[in-house]
Amino acid sequence: MTCWRRRRPASTSSGDEIEVTLKTGPRSWSNQRMLLAHHRVLRQILIPALVFAPLAACGKTNERTPMSEIVCRIQSGGLTFMPPLTGNGHSYESIKVQLTADSCTSDGKKVSGVSTAVITGSSAGNQNNCVGILTSRPASLMISWEARGLRPTIVNLSGYIVAPNSLGREGLLLPNKKDGAQASGSFVGTDRGDRSHVAAYSTLTANKLLSVCTSPSGLSSLAITTGKIAIE
Repeated sequence: MTCWRRRRPASTSSGDEIEVTLKTGPRSWSNQRMLLAHHRVLRQILIPALVFAPLAACGKTNERTPMSEIVCRIQSGGLTFMPPLTGNGHSYESIKVQLTADSCTSDGKKVSGVSTAVITGSSAGNQNNCVGILTSRPASLMISWEARGLRPTIVNLSGYIVAPNSLGREGLLLPNKKDGAQASGSFVGTDRGDRSHVAAYSTLTANKLLSVCTSPSGLSSLAITTGKIAIE
Protein backbone atom coordinates (compact mmCIF):
# COMPACT_ATOMS: atom_id res chain seq x y z
CA MET A 1 0.00 0.00 0.00
CA THR A 2 1.30 3.47 -0.88
CA CYS A 3 0.39 6.48 1.25
CA TRP A 4 1.07 10.06 0.17
CA ARG A 5 1.13 13.03 2.49
CA ARG A 6 1.10 16.59 1.23
CA ARG A 7 2.88 19.23 3.31
CA ARG A 8 2.34 22.99 3.10
CA PRO A 9 4.25 24.46 0.14
CA ALA A 10 7.06 26.91 0.80
CA SER A 11 6.96 29.74 -1.71
CA THR A 12 10.18 30.38 -3.70
CA SER A 13 11.08 32.77 -6.43
CA SER A 14 10.96 30.03 -9.05
CA GLY A 15 7.75 28.38 -7.96
CA ASP A 16 6.42 26.24 -5.15
CA GLU A 17 8.35 23.56 -3.35
CA ILE A 18 6.38 20.47 -2.33
CA GLU A 19 7.62 17.90 0.15
CA VAL A 20 6.23 14.40 -0.35
CA THR A 21 6.69 11.47 2.00
CA LEU A 22 6.42 8.00 0.49
CA LYS A 23 5.73 4.96 2.61
CA THR A 24 5.60 1.50 1.06
CA GLY A 25 5.53 -1.53 3.32
CA PRO A 26 8.28 -1.58 5.91
CA ARG A 27 10.58 0.82 4.01
CA SER A 28 10.25 4.60 3.76
CA TRP A 29 11.87 7.53 2.07
CA SER A 30 11.41 11.04 3.51
CA ASN A 31 12.51 14.58 2.79
CA GLN A 32 12.54 13.96 -0.96
CA ARG A 33 11.83 17.30 -2.60
CA MET A 34 10.45 18.08 -6.01
CA LEU A 35 10.73 21.61 -7.36
CA LEU A 36 7.69 22.34 -9.49
CA ALA A 37 8.71 25.13 -11.81
CA HIS A 38 5.34 25.80 -13.40
CA HIS A 39 3.36 25.39 -10.23
CA ARG A 40 0.09 26.87 -11.42
CA VAL A 41 -0.29 24.22 -14.12
CA LEU A 42 1.16 21.35 -12.13
CA ARG A 43 -1.04 22.03 -9.08
CA GLN A 44 -4.12 21.35 -11.15
CA ILE A 45 -2.74 17.99 -12.27
CA LEU A 46 -0.40 16.65 -9.59
CA ILE A 47 -1.70 17.92 -6.24
CA PRO A 48 -5.22 16.44 -6.52
CA ALA A 49 -3.67 13.11 -7.43
CA LEU A 50 -1.34 13.21 -4.42
CA VAL A 51 -3.91 14.36 -1.91
CA PHE A 52 -7.20 12.76 -2.81
CA ALA A 53 -6.68 9.51 -4.69
CA PRO A 54 -4.15 7.77 -2.40
CA LEU A 55 -5.93 8.93 0.78
CA ALA A 56 -8.87 6.71 -0.11
CA ALA A 57 -6.58 3.72 0.33
CA CYS A 58 -4.97 5.01 3.52
CA GLY A 59 -7.94 6.56 5.34
CA LYS A 60 -10.78 4.97 7.29
CA THR A 61 -13.03 4.32 4.33
CA ASN A 62 -15.49 2.22 6.35
CA GLU A 63 -16.11 4.89 9.00
CA ARG A 64 -19.32 6.81 8.39
CA THR A 65 -19.11 10.50 9.25
CA PRO A 66 -22.58 12.02 8.82
CA MET A 67 -23.31 15.69 8.34
CA SER A 68 -23.70 17.85 11.44
CA GLU A 69 -27.39 18.76 11.08
CA ILE A 70 -30.63 17.10 10.06
CA VAL A 71 -34.34 17.99 10.03
CA CYS A 72 -37.10 15.35 9.96
CA ARG A 73 -40.88 15.57 9.75
CA ILE A 74 -42.87 14.02 12.58
CA GLN A 75 -45.61 11.90 11.02
CA SER A 76 -47.20 9.92 13.86
CA GLY A 77 -46.99 8.84 17.46
CA GLY A 78 -48.09 10.35 20.71
CA LEU A 79 -47.64 11.27 24.34
CA THR A 80 -48.70 8.99 27.18
CA PHE A 81 -49.57 10.50 30.57
CA MET A 82 -48.96 8.30 33.62
CA PRO A 83 -51.22 8.55 35.53
CA PRO A 84 -53.86 10.17 33.29
CA LEU A 85 -54.32 13.92 33.56
CA THR A 86 -57.48 14.97 35.40
CA GLY A 87 -59.11 18.16 36.56
CA ASN A 88 -57.81 17.90 40.13
CA GLY A 89 -55.04 15.27 40.16
CA HIS A 90 -52.22 15.54 42.72
CA SER A 91 -50.06 12.53 41.84
CA TYR A 92 -46.52 12.64 40.45
CA GLU A 93 -46.78 12.85 36.64
CA SER A 94 -44.60 11.23 33.99
CA ILE A 95 -44.90 11.81 30.25
CA LYS A 96 -43.74 9.14 27.83
CA VAL A 97 -42.87 10.14 24.25
CA GLN A 98 -43.12 7.78 21.26
CA LEU A 99 -42.93 9.36 17.79
CA THR A 100 -42.00 8.38 14.25
CA ALA A 101 -40.36 10.79 11.80
CA ASP A 102 -39.50 10.66 8.10
CA SER A 103 -38.59 12.93 5.16
CA CYS A 104 -35.20 13.78 6.69
CA THR A 105 -33.21 16.53 4.98
CA SER A 106 -30.01 18.50 5.44
CA ASP A 107 -29.69 21.92 3.83
CA GLY A 108 -32.94 21.16 2.02
CA LYS A 109 -31.61 17.97 0.44
CA LYS A 110 -32.74 14.44 1.22
CA VAL A 111 -30.31 12.53 3.43
CA SER A 112 -29.23 9.39 1.64
CA GLY A 113 -29.83 6.17 3.57
CA VAL A 114 -31.94 7.76 6.33
CA SER A 115 -35.59 6.85 5.70
CA THR A 116 -37.23 7.11 9.12
CA ALA A 117 -36.41 7.75 12.76
CA VAL A 118 -38.02 6.60 15.99
CA ILE A 119 -38.12 9.16 18.82
CA THR A 120 -38.56 8.01 22.39
CA GLY A 121 -38.25 9.97 25.59
CA SER A 122 -39.76 11.25 28.79
CA SER A 123 -40.42 14.20 31.04
CA ALA A 124 -41.48 14.05 34.68
CA GLY A 125 -42.10 16.13 37.77
CA ASN A 126 -45.52 17.71 37.34
CA GLN A 127 -48.76 16.85 39.07
CA ASN A 128 -51.26 14.93 36.98
CA ASN A 129 -53.76 17.72 36.48
CA CYS A 130 -54.70 19.86 33.51
CA VAL A 131 -53.08 22.99 34.96
CA GLY A 132 -49.97 21.37 36.41
CA ILE A 133 -48.95 19.98 33.04
CA LEU A 134 -48.46 23.57 31.83
CA THR A 135 -45.49 23.95 34.19
CA SER A 136 -42.39 23.24 32.12
CA ARG A 137 -40.02 20.41 33.04
CA PRO A 138 -36.80 19.15 31.39
CA ALA A 139 -37.17 16.41 28.81
CA SER A 140 -34.84 13.83 27.31
CA LEU A 141 -35.21 12.26 23.86
CA MET A 142 -33.44 9.47 22.00
CA ILE A 143 -33.62 9.35 18.20
CA SER A 144 -32.92 5.93 16.69
CA TRP A 145 -32.11 6.29 12.99
CA GLU A 146 -33.40 3.67 10.56
CA ALA A 147 -30.06 3.55 8.80
CA ARG A 148 -27.14 1.17 9.05
CA GLY A 149 -24.11 2.41 10.93
CA LEU A 150 -25.65 5.46 12.61
CA ARG A 151 -25.52 5.83 16.38
CA PRO A 152 -28.64 7.07 18.18
CA THR A 153 -28.81 10.78 18.96
CA ILE A 154 -29.52 11.78 22.55
CA VAL A 155 -31.08 15.22 23.08
CA ASN A 156 -31.52 16.81 26.51
CA LEU A 157 -33.91 19.76 26.51
CA SER A 158 -34.33 22.43 29.18
CA GLY A 159 -38.13 22.25 29.07
CA TYR A 160 -41.23 22.57 26.93
CA ILE A 161 -43.95 25.06 26.07
CA VAL A 162 -47.57 24.10 25.45
CA ALA A 163 -48.58 26.08 22.36
CA PRO A 164 -50.79 25.81 19.26
CA ASN A 165 -49.71 25.70 15.63
CA SER A 166 -51.05 28.02 12.94
CA LEU A 167 -54.27 25.97 12.75
CA GLY A 168 -54.92 26.25 16.48
CA ARG A 169 -54.00 22.63 17.23
CA GLU A 170 -52.28 22.25 20.59
CA GLY A 171 -48.85 20.70 21.00
CA LEU A 172 -45.43 20.99 22.59
CA LEU A 173 -42.45 23.14 21.63
CA LEU A 174 -39.03 22.14 22.97
CA PRO A 175 -36.82 23.56 24.38
CA ASN A 176 -38.45 26.39 26.29
CA LYS A 177 -35.58 28.84 25.82
CA LYS A 178 -32.77 29.72 23.42
CA ASP A 179 -29.81 27.32 23.45
CA GLY A 180 -31.75 25.07 25.81
CA ALA A 181 -30.62 21.86 24.16
CA GLN A 182 -27.57 19.61 24.29
CA ALA A 183 -27.10 16.57 22.10
CA SER A 184 -24.68 13.73 21.46
CA GLY A 185 -24.44 11.03 18.83
CA SER A 186 -25.08 11.16 15.09
CA PHE A 187 -25.60 14.49 13.30
CA VAL A 188 -24.27 16.51 16.24
CA GLY A 189 -21.70 19.19 15.38
CA THR A 190 -19.08 20.93 17.48
CA ASP A 191 -21.73 23.11 19.17
CA ARG A 192 -23.20 19.95 20.77
CA GLY A 193 -26.54 20.51 19.11
CA ASP A 194 -27.45 23.56 21.18
CA ARG A 195 -29.86 24.78 18.47
CA SER A 196 -31.78 21.50 18.33
CA HIS A 197 -35.55 21.81 18.70
CA VAL A 198 -38.82 19.89 18.44
CA ALA A 199 -42.36 20.88 17.54
CA ALA A 200 -45.06 18.23 17.99
CA TYR A 201 -48.75 18.98 17.44
CA SER A 202 -52.01 17.15 18.09
CA THR A 203 -55.36 17.48 16.30
CA LEU A 204 -57.08 19.05 19.34
CA THR A 205 -57.82 22.70 19.97
CA ALA A 206 -57.30 24.16 23.44
CA ASN A 207 -61.02 23.92 24.28
CA LYS A 208 -61.27 20.31 23.15
CA LEU A 209 -58.10 19.36 25.01
CA LEU A 210 -59.38 20.94 28.21
CA SER A 211 -62.74 19.20 27.81
CA VAL A 212 -61.09 15.77 27.52
CA CYS A 213 -58.66 16.48 30.35
CA THR A 214 -61.38 17.48 32.83
CA SER A 215 -63.68 14.57 31.94
CA PRO A 216 -64.15 11.76 34.52
CA SER A 217 -61.71 9.46 32.73
CA GLY A 218 -59.13 12.22 32.17
CA LEU A 219 -56.49 12.39 29.45
CA SER A 220 -54.31 9.29 29.25
CA SER A 221 -52.72 9.94 25.87
CA LEU A 222 -52.44 12.57 23.16
CA ALA A 223 -51.97 11.62 19.51
CA ILE A 224 -49.35 13.60 17.59
CA THR A 225 -49.88 13.95 13.85
CA THR A 226 -47.59 16.74 12.67
CA GLY A 227 -44.38 18.51 13.60
CA LYS A 228 -40.65 18.35 13.10
CA ILE A 229 -37.43 17.57 14.90
CA ALA A 230 -34.18 19.33 14.08
CA ILE A 231 -30.68 18.39 15.25
CA GLU A 232 -28.58 21.50 14.71
